[in-house]
Amino acid sequence: MEGNIQANYCDPGSPRQNGRIEWFNSELRDELLSHEVFYFMGEIRFMLAEHRQNYKHYRPHSAFRRQTPAKFAETWKFRNQPRLAKLLDLDPENWTTVMRVWSRPARR
Repeated sequence: MEGNIQANYCDPGSPRQNGRIEWFNSELRDELLSHEVFYFMGEIRFMLAEHRQNYKHYRPHSAFRRQTPAKFAETWKFRNQPRLAKLLDLDPENWTTVMRVWSRPARR
C-alpha cells in the first residue's frame, strides 16, 4: 500500500477487534433475525427496510439525547447552518436549496 500503510483486517466474530460492527450484528440478530423465519429474499429485504425505518425515524437513541437519528440530524443541520455555509463557502441565499438537496433520501 502507499505511504507504508497496511490494511489491518479483523477476524470475523471478534468483538475485541471490531466492537462496533459486532454490537450492530448482535442487536440486529436479537431484534429481528432470531424472531422471524424467512422463506424468500424479498421477505428479508422488506423486514430489513422496516427495521431500518423504525431504527432511524421512530426509535430514540441515548447517544442522541433520546432523539431519533433523523431528528438529531435535522436539529444538528439547523444549529450548524452558518458554520456549514462558511465551510462550504456558500451564499446564504442558496442555503435553503442546499439543505433541501441534503435532506433528500438516498436513491437506490
